[in-house]
Amino acid sequence: MNLPQRRFTRKFINFINIFGISTVIVNFSSTAFSASHSITALFSQNISSTSEIRKITQTSTDRNPGLSRPKQSLSELDRLYVTEAAQGGMTEIQMAKLALQRSRNNEVKQFAQQMIQEHIPVNQQLMQLANQKRITIPTTLGPKYQAAIARLSQFSGGNFDQAYKEEAGINLHTEYLVVQRRESQFGQDSDLQGFASKNIPIALKHLQMGQRLLTQTTPR
Repeated sequence: MNLPQRRFTRKFINFINIFGISTVIVNFSSTAFSASHSITALFSQNISSTSEIRKITQTSTDRNPGLSRPKQSLSELDRLYVTEAAQGGMTEIQMAKLALQRSRNNEVKQFAQQMIQEHIPVNQQLMQLANQKRITIPTTLGPKYQAAIARLSQFSGGNFDQAYKEEAGINLHTEYLVVQRRESQFGQDSDLQGFASKNIPIALKHLQMGQRLLTQTTPR
């Protein structure tokens, strides 16, 4: 591992430790994708520390102690969670469908099929919860997710398999796990907190599956 990779890895581990995810170990590969490409975006987001997260969770009650906050209103962090969790899940599903079309690797296709089967019901449950909270979930992917799928679509054969392993198996699930952990620890809505907590083991399982898949040799 060269010096930039070591620095990035240390920075990434420190970021994960903020959210208590000390068990996550990510292997970076220089083939097909830079495995750090999408994860690096996590560090450029406004939410980069627990202090900044707490700033987002400040309510009008904090700014106006004499006012009580309506129960129906959700914090910015809760709304951000719904959007990011939904879009992350949709991206996993779309990438998995692409893998079923492009890949000839049985292990990759099995992983992709499982991602479809397990992310669809989670997204459906999130949509039901969002409807109860009167939150509108975006039906289209945001620019960064569209760009990730566009990059993945440029590959074929073994290069596609390697790129899919890194992007869907590692990068997206790492971000997805951080999103769930962040909401479980800092969210203001108890229902969303409970939903996020329930999904942490699932996200961690998927990430561990992605790690095992990444260690397998990909024919070129």
